[in-house]
Amino acid sequence: MKAILLVTLLAMAACVSCVEVEEKLEGINFGPLRDAVKTMQGYMNKQPSGFPLYPGFVSGMVYNDKLLPPYYAGYAVRWINDTAELAVKDRVKMTADTIFDMASCSKLFTTLSIMTLVEEGKVDINSKVSVYLPKFASNGKGDITVVQLLTHTSGLLPDPVPSLTTYSTHEQKVNAILETVPQYAPGTHYQYSDLNLLTTGLIVEKLTGKTLDKVVEERITKPLGMVDTGYNPPKSKLNRIAATEFQPTRGMLRGSVEDENAWALGGVAGHAGVFSTVKDISIMARAVLNGGQANGKRILKEETVKMMLKNYNQKFPDNSHGLGFELAQGWYMGELSSITTAGHTGYTGTDVVISQSTKTIGILLTNRVHPSRNWGSINPARIAWSNGVARSIK
Repeated sequence: MKAILLVTLLAMAACVSCVEVEEKLEGINFGPLRDAVKTMQGYMNKQPSGFPLYPGFVSGMVYNDKLLPPYYAGYAVRWINDTAELAVKDRVKMTADTIFDMASCSKLFTTLSIMTLVEEGKVDINSKVSVYLPKFASNGKGDITVVQLLTHTSGLLPDPVPSLTTYSTHEQKVNAILETVPQYAPGTHYQYSDLNLLTTGLIVEKLTGKTLDKVVEERITKPLGMVDTGYNPPKSKLNRIAATEFQPTRGMLRGSVEDENAWALGGVAGHAGVFSTVKDISIMARAVLNGGQANGKRILKEETVKMMLKNYNQKFPDNSHGLGFELAQGWYMGELSSITTAGHTGYTGTDVVISQSTKTIGILLTNRVHPSRNWGSINPARIAWSNGVARSIK
């Protein structure tokens, strides 16, 4: 009976509310999910700011190790630029398999990659970064450790200053990362910083002798069967990609990473650059929730995942953090939040929330920077979806 119901659900993936089956899947109350979707649809309308929070969304929930049919609404492409809309007939609608620029959720793939090197004994998280990248010791950074990069306690500035776009060659850009001047002494402040995962990505590349995109493909996405996840998506998938920001120098971005520093590095960087779908992100999240495996494939040992999801930031209680993964962040995890809930957000309007205590995953993907990054925070939508997922299983 359950198998028949699941097939019915999958066949209805094209609907937004799935009202017809809301009471038929054992263990799930679809009412809170439907309420959350209604709330999230409301944010596509003009807000008090004068703008919608996003043109569209795809949201997913994993329950009993299965992704429920995603909810989706709105447009993957709605705007010509930051002032003019496409005619309705020319807009591109969201679908269940729309591909999104994941922005800082890319940091999770960098983290998983370096954890494979930890397992192999090639990286000690308590070692100084300069052991692996000698140039990083410059400008007083010699005592920063790998674990401080992964928990954002290194003391580095939030972003490269100046932007990596100001340099001409790849070598110059890498040197700018390695030679950055810290703001605080390591271990004294929590400060979220793209430089932390940019540097982590460089460690991965140095120790593997491969570019980060190849490492992620070989160690994470290919083993797990994540067919729509990677950097610099091919033109053959352009019709499925959600547009992001209109930038005067680059035009309307679609399929090219929105983050300027990642773009300067050719679209492959430790902090941003990954494109993915709700289905693929659910596979990665299931692997984390299941102790390193999903779909019968293992990418990490269970003890490695436990190490990764331990809270290393007791000194900074408002910023609980595992290695790469944030913990207990109610501002987007909502009622799923706990010290055993891990996740991350992306600047473009994405997030993933992994609740270990309820064995449940919530994923919300939007293109909130389409066409402008200045139209407001989508945290209310993030909380709405997390709460809907939490309430649906109570």
